[in-house]
Amino acid sequence: KDPLHNPGTTVQIAAGSDGVRDVVASTSAALTSGGGLKLTAQSLSDDGFGDLNDGRQINSLHLRYDKDVGTSDRLSLNAWYQHSDRELGYTDTRFNSNGLRRERTDSGIIRLGWHHSDSPTQGWKLVLLHGAQNLRDRWLASGEGTPELPARIPVNSDNRRTWSSFELQRHGAQEDGTRWVWGGEIGRDT
Repeated sequence: KDPLHNPGTTVQIAAGSDGVRDVVASTSAALTSGGGLKLTAQSLSDDGFGDLNDGRQINSLHLRYDKDVGTSDRLSLNAWYQHSDRELGYTDTRFNSNGLRRERTDSGIIRLGWHHSDSPTQGWKLVLLHGAQNLRDRWLASGEGTPELPARIPVNSDNRRTWSSFELQRHGAQEDGTRWVWGGEIGRDT
């Protein structure tokens, strides 16, 4: 929700079977500078299903800032950070090719936006986005019982990526209520 027009604080807590433990806390306020700020923190976790190694723990933080500039423009900034741990793998895969392990992921995104209203029914939107993710997924496979393979084989399934994009959008509505949008996006993912 828009922090400029929806100030307040909320806390949600959920607990259940299979180790479900979720907490989400959010607070937002209108600032004296004319902007609005919202901060959300969450922690989501569970033990997974039955005998599977699929538990998870996700912790994230989100900051949002909105500011009206005049009567027809709004600037926004969103920043996210997330850390997650996931249990993966099986106990009985041949050569431990999908062995028990814990995958760790850290990711962050920054989003800058500008929205301009030509009229109550038409406007422009410009969005710049940049993100990065670092995934760590490693374990030891086993060559035991196969003379031509070493006893322990390190497996590295790590992945690092960054991405950036630029989006321009034009939107509006006709008198009969028909809504329309056109635009384009260009991005890079490495």
